[in-house]
Amino acid sequence: MCPLLLEREHQVSTFLGNGITLPHLPKSATDIILKTGIEIYQFPDGVIWDRSNVMFIAIGVIAKEKEHIDVLKEIASIFSDELIANALSLISDKHDFLKILQHNALPH
Repeated sequence: MCPLLLEREHQVSTFLGNGITLPHLPKSATDIILKTGIEIYQFPDGVIWDRSNVMFIAIGVIAKEKEHIDVLKEIASIFSDELIANALSLISDKHDFLKILQHNALPH
């Protein structure tokens, strides 16, 4: 894992609840980002996170400074819904996963 991501995780856990974690760089490091990106990893059997939480989906976020907070808020909003989080943790088809995400995304 990237040292800056580990540094951020040591400050405060990025576990959101509902089996979701949102590892991301500290805001102080966002000036080094050239392009915002998101990677989604699904762990159907779950993975221990923070020694006590079970994580089924990890959403890695690298966001440019001006987009950083908005991207994190939108993802947290979608995955704070327990039904959506549970559904996404069970889906095995990438296209179905993305459809649910897009359907529940905040309007821009």
